[in-house]
Amino acid sequence: MDTRVYRFGPFRLDTAARKLFRDGGVVPLTAKLFDILLLLVERSGQLVTKEDLMRNIWPGLFVEANNLTVSMSALRRALGESRAGREYIETVPKQGYRFVGRAVYEASEPSEKTLFREQRLTGGPADAVSSLAVLPFTNLEEDKNLDYFVDGVTETIINSMSRLSQLRVLARSSVFRFRRREVEPQVAGAELGVEAVLVGSVRRVQDLLIIGVELVKVEDGSQLWGERYERKPSDIFSVQREITEEISKSLRLKLTSEQKLRLVNYYTDNIEAYNLYLKGRYFWNKRTEKEIRKGIRCLEEAIEVDESYAPAYAALGACFLSLTSMNILPAVETLPIARRAATKALEVDDTLAEAYAVLGIVDLYSWNWSSARSEFEQALALNPNSAQVYFWYSTFWLTLGKTDEALTAAKRSQMLDPLSPHVCTQIARILVPRRQYDAAIEYCHQAIELDASFPWAEGIIGLIHSAKGDYEAAIPKFKKCIAMTDDTETTGLLGYAYAALGRMDEALAILKELQHESKERYVPTFAILFIYIGLKDKDRAFELLERMYEERSHMLAALKVFPVFDYLRADPRFSYLLRRVGLPE
Repeated sequence: MDTRVYRFGPFRLDTAARKLFRDGGVVPLTAKLFDILLLLVERSGQLVTKEDLMRNIWPGLFVEANNLTVSMSALRRALGESRAGREYIETVPKQGYRFVGRAVYEASEPSEKTLFREQRLTGGPADAVSSLAVLPFTNLEEDKNLDYFVDGVTETIINSMSRLSQLRVLARSSVFRFRRREVEPQVAGAELGVEAVLVGSVRRVQDLLIIGVELVKVEDGSQLWGERYERKPSDIFSVQREITEEISKSLRLKLTSEQKLRLVNYYTDNIEAYNLYLKGRYFWNKRTEKEIRKGIRCLEEAIEVDESYAPAYAALGACFLSLTSMNILPAVETLPIARRAATKALEVDDTLAEAYAVLGIVDLYSWNWSSARSEFEQALALNPNSAQVYFWYSTFWLTLGKTDEALTAAKRSQMLDPLSPHVCTQIARILVPRRQYDAAIEYCHQAIELDASFPWAEGIIGLIHSAKGDYEAAIPKFKKCIAMTDDTETTGLLGYAYAALGRMDEALAILKELQHESKERYVPTFAILFIYIGLKDKDRAFELLERMYEERSHMLAALKVFPVFDYLRADPRFSYLLRRVGLPE
């Protein structure tokens, strides 16, 4: 059999084996990613339009254009391309892509030795599947009040499978982008860059739940396992246990005794507490003040029903932390509550990763740096698939000014959560103190490509322009973010930009507005501080920093890396504040 082989850089693209090799090892690619790369290489140096790619890679299927963007991003990661430079694949804006690497074509008859070596490298068909996406289960009821339950079943399975270190399980925020989207499992799997996809549906018929599940291999669309359950709602725990056990068997995972026990631990047998917990997480995931407060009430009720429900305590702590990170409540109010909740969770179960993660954020915001690192590392040891913990861990390293470590953790978060605009903007934040402004803006644009309504990317772009001294470009970005969020922090940054430009009337008007609002609702001190920094009023700025120290403001954790503070860094009072917070100078 004739074998077409293309070589470029350290890579060898084998069309017969449908494998990409790098220095003798196999580079994991889904079937769709392989097809995209092959098409680009075959047309090396030529423009391949987006329409051409969609027509050739997803023939006969309705696929959103965003699928192509995400697939190209995944392919570039597999090739090890940095965003600062495109060694192999060039983007032609608004048109398509071009392979710009030097590809050498050769045709050869593969020897028995070569075939044996490649079979050994790939591990053969008996190898375990190493990556999984659990797509949002479909609610087949017209009653949308069942959404929280259906979403909760999905999330519970994700959380259970995430405890397995030998399996990469994609995060909730990425897979839930497929909620209420009619998409083939293979297409979703290729977009997410995984080897297997679990799909399911839930229907309620009288007093029964009918749950259908199917595990699909992405490469060829074959079914690895499927089942239909007809059970009472009170049997949901046993159904979920069966599903997770069958997934691990079908993926040919070898589990330790400890992993088997943790895989099926749902922490409560009380269906009322479980339902309240699912509602609490459902509302929390909506990420608005009103919904988070509803989530808090549900979680508190779940704890009243079952006082030993550890995940409910951990989720409660996370809700309160969200209220501070969203500038709704001050840290001095939320951190003690979050710490108590997480500590209670660990008193019940000291293997709960989510509780350690909450304590990590509490310690980070409390400037307990060594404790924060320990908590995050313990959380990751217990749940190596937590994109959220890697996200927080990257924030920890960024706070200390360790941008290499921060970037490593953020990239790990992105591997587990490839469709998250939050992770893209996190990487952008890390690149700002490295002065890699163009790359940071590109990550923000990627976030906007993933979610055009995502406001924080606009705000970060404004911050990047400010760091570069281009305040005119920053202002419309801050305004766009404020229009979508009414965020007081961004409002303060807008006032800072006006002041830095010398547009004093507009800056002072925003200052007056924030001071007036602070009488009606919580306005973080740092929002006002930013404007005084723009006004170059150092004495007033340090007075506000002192107030933030007394308030235990979580923004002080950003002293080393937040670019607005650059104006104050040379002042001895700033060095003194760094020492008091415990940050290295």
